[in-house]
Amino acid sequence: MSQDVTERKRAEKALVDKAMLDPLTGLPNRRALHDRLEQVIAAARQEGVPFSLFFLDLDGFKLANDTHGHEGGDEILKQVARRLGQAIRKDDFISRLAGDEFVIIASGVASEPICSRIAKSVCDAISVPFSLPDGPAKIGTSIGIALSSMIENLSAENIMARADAAMYTAKRKGRNNYQFASDSAELPHNVRPITLRKQED
Repeated sequence: MSQDVTERKRAEKALVDKAMLDPLTGLPNRRALHDRLEQVIAAARQEGVPFSLFFLDLDGFKLANDTHGHEGGDEILKQVARRLGQAIRKDDFISRLAGDEFVIIASGVASEPICSRIAKSVCDAISVPFSLPDGPAKIGTSIGIALSSMIENLSAENIMARADAAMYTAKRKGRNNYQFASDSAELPHNVRPITLRKQED
């Protein structure tokens, strides 16, 4: 009986793990990002533990995907996931939000200089050409950074929206670079809503 219980718990855990992971890259998915954001926001409110959120969108990915095909695009995304893991601190959280968008949460990080070092490391890692069967592919990444200590009315939707808006500013300023989010300034009217509800994958 105890063996049956153990096997059932193991199977249940496997199902939960599968539901929280992106099947292509193996990174935590949107649902897992929602849970982690709720945790770090609670720690920021209750214990004063700061964090920083990095919103990444790959530059030139559509062209690379069109050039190298769907399989080539998938391989790039898998290599991006590996490079992100090597470029950031061991305890930082990485997730694939959707498509060619990724989010990094750096808990305990409260200063722009440290965020800049992390962002520069990520930009450098992604800018190295990717090896594919039919030839190399070169892309970049634009990053929007939002510090929890600089966001009024801190919530998952608010900090994500501000980091997203900063990412688009980085794209307008030349791509493969990073931009910090403004603090309490009004968001542009055209900022897209980003939902992180648990039922979404």
